[in-house]
Amino acid sequence: LSLLEQVVNYGGQSPSLEDVSEALGVLSVALLAELFAAIVERSAKRALDAVAEIDRRGYDYHDVLKRLARCFQEALFHQLNVGTPSSWLFSSPQSAEPLQKLSRADLLRYLSLVLQLGERLSRSVYPRLTFEVGLLMLLELEPAHSLDELLKRLTALSSGASLQVAVPSKSPEPPLVPAPDTFEAFVLEVSKARPALASVLE
Repeated sequence: LSLLEQVVNYGGQSPSLEDVSEALGVLSVALLAELFAAIVERSAKRALDAVAEIDRRGYDYHDVLKRLARCFQEALFHQLNVGTPSSWLFSSPQSAEPLQKLSRADLLRYLSLVLQLGERLSRSVYPRLTFEVGLLMLLELEPAHSLDELLKRLTALSSGASLQVAVPSKSPEPPLVPAPDTFEAFVLEVSKARPALASVLE
């Protein structure tokens, strides 16, 4: 069967884009957008559900990562006003809204981690597990803070209440014991603590 015949057999005379993707074994835009949004919004359940659907449809994890890296690359270039990004990435609310929460530094870090995950996946004998662990690591990525923002926070902290350094209190010193004024008195004092030594002094 030709590719067109496969699509018609699968989705009928008016197949949807999802039907075409399913018939040809190509990762659908909707599923890619869901995975992308799950990462950006740091939703572990949505990300793992997307992985389960990817596995159910038999998509290649390397191909998924390539397209995911392309998403972050286009999002980064869009903020830099470079190139022409895919229309679905910015026209669909599913992916466009989460993108507004990311800075250039965030997108750059996401892209770098996705590329690193691709390298680990190529050496792994457990592709799905490696893919899932890599996605969960992406979800733990904290938002990047600019240097100006950090300086503002430090300024706010320094202009607040002055730091109070606790000075440890000194323990009371033991009372001074007057020294014995005669040798006999000295021997007597020694005998209280060291009888054996006192017998030699006597």
